[in-house]
Amino acid sequence: MAVRHISLPAYEKELIGLVKAIRHWQSYLWGKQFVVRTDHYTLKFLLEQRSLSSPQQHWVSKLLPFDFKVEYKPGKANTVADALSRRDVDQHSLYAISLPQLDLFDDIRREQQSSSDIQQLITTVLAGTAADVWSFKQGLLFFKNRVYIPPESPSVTLVMTALHNQGHEGYQKTLHRITRDFYWRGMKHMIQDFVRACEVCQPATILPPLDNPAPQAPLTVLGQRIRAGIHEVLIHWKNTNPTDSSWERVSDINNRFPEFKLEDKLSVGVGSIVNRPLRSYTRRKPRVNIQEIED
Repeated sequence: MAVRHISLPAYEKELIGLVKAIRHWQSYLWGKQFVVRTDHYTLKFLLEQRSLSSPQQHWVSKLLPFDFKVEYKPGKANTVADALSRRDVDQHSLYAISLPQLDLFDDIRREQQSSSDIQQLITTVLAGTAADVWSFKQGLLFFKNRVYIPPESPSVTLVMTALHNQGHEGYQKTLHRITRDFYWRGMKHMIQDFVRACEVCQPATILPPLDNPAPQAPLTVLGQRIRAGIHEVLIHWKNTNPTDSSWERVSDINNRFPEFKLEDKLSVGVGSIVNRPLRSYTRRKPRVNIQEIED
């Protein structure tokens, strides 16, 4: 129920609840006659009222498509409704919260404590004499609100591995992800070298150009045919198997490979399906196409 309905009279609140309940289950109630039981006595006469206020007319109009009747049932007898509408709070539940435990920060904390130079810097930070970019909190030294890691620390490799392996997104995005929370001297060059050496990222680089294959050239003519009035030859190409031969137009072969001298390689065979004469004549008549093949 909306906040604006809190100050309404009890009758209108019950009416709104009835309307919302019916509309919530409307997919099951369409075209069926059903009974609404309520513990609010005056709602029993909802469908018999002759005088309705404007808000009541608004809510009652939403019930017109439904076929139902309202029955009164005292609240003490309607225990099932109370059980469904109230949450059982007698039973106690145990909630366990699981949080990830990061050993990385513990390792960095121990490394900072074992470094005499960092301990001197921490002393100046606590004394308030260090630059404003340095801070010390939760047992860790921070540089510009980023955890400071000694450049020779093994944690440097752990941080780069963990954050780069999240997506292998290249140098710039890996650098942005790491510098958001960590800092060490010379980190840009170290991250760049780490990304370049990543084996997963290597296949994603630009491959060297492929060697251009030798240009295709005809080797010999295996046969010839005339198909739909077009003279074709079966060409066996160089550096290929005979099974890869293809039918090509004579005109195309002469234009593309004039040095091949196709006419010298065509043979004339009598009664052969493949070997046919080089020239053919076409005589056209109305509605009849006659092709004469010269022997």
